[in-house]
Amino acid sequence: MNLVETMEALRAKNIEVALEIGEHTRCDIDSNCPLAIQLRKVITESGITFPQLMEGYAEVTSPILVNWTPPQFDCKTSLNILGKDIDIDLTDVVSAQVKDAVTRKINNISSENERIKVYINSIHQTYINAIENQKKTKFLPQFKCSVMELISYKAMITEENGNYVFLFETVYKPEYLYQGSVRYRLSQEDQNRIMRDAYLKITVTKEWSVVSVVLLNNTGNKLQHYHGRGSDCWGTIVFDLRGKERTLRTIYNLKTLAMNSVATINMDSLMSSEPDTMPNVQDMKRRATEMGREGQVDVAPVPEANFAGTNPANQRAGWGTRRR
Repeated sequence: MNLVETMEALRAKNIEVALEIGEHTRCDIDSNCPLAIQLRKVITESGITFPQLMEGYAEVTSPILVNWTPPQFDCKTSLNILGKDIDIDLTDVVSAQVKDAVTRKINNISSENERIKVYINSIHQTYINAIENQKKTKFLPQFKCSVMELISYKAMITEENGNYVFLFETVYKPEYLYQGSVRYRLSQEDQNRIMRDAYLKITVTKEWSVVSVVLLNNTGNKLQHYHGRGSDCWGTIVFDLRGKERTLRTIYNLKTLAMNSVATINMDSLMSSEPDTMPNVQDMKRRATEMGREGQVDVAPVPEANFAGTNPANQRAGWGTRRR
């Protein structure tokens, strides 16, 4: 039995199967066709036995008994054999043949009618599925900006999984080290060894919230750096677009924020101490110049104040001195 015949047999046993078989109508029920496997599972779960299924198949495939009386034919003829006429009555034979031919035709029409029903149901189900898929599809409104903005910000825009993707050309160029509240300036040699072209990928939903911010190399793969392996660590930065304009400049400001963050290598929270042909951080620290400790301010010495009674004659007595 093919799938159409199986579904018709089930229908004869008052079991309706909501299964769209489409172009699989001619697949055998015992084949490896995915729909055949699914239909066999339905048969098993329905509790119908194989003999019952075959009874249903017999009901839908057995010829229709046509209660039809053919018109009366006068099918008498005569044969002349050796000069003698012999009358022969073929009325019963012709009537039976006509009835058989009409019965076969009616059965064929009935069978085609069932097939057409299956095709129509399949087309209808395909139409319903297409409507449902259309409802589930997320339409991403077009993001509009001028060509001048794209060139100015060195940006590209595309779509990925129903989200906007903003891609900015940039340069990965750390200039500082930070450890234990002390900041160091990297040597120029180390800065040059680390520096490389990169792209910053910012993914934003159509509701205008940031999904991810990732630093890529110039081939589009993840850039391996001191604070980035499979993902990037942006420290305490929060990429928040709530209440901000939907403009390319707004996204560019996030790019600036991110790249300013990686300008400093925080040795207190490294992902890698020597990533992707870059120098080791301990070696760079030995070559770096200490800039100062966070929270510590160098104060210049303050000259003694001149109090009343000690002013020169040309200065007015009072708190401090007055200068023109």
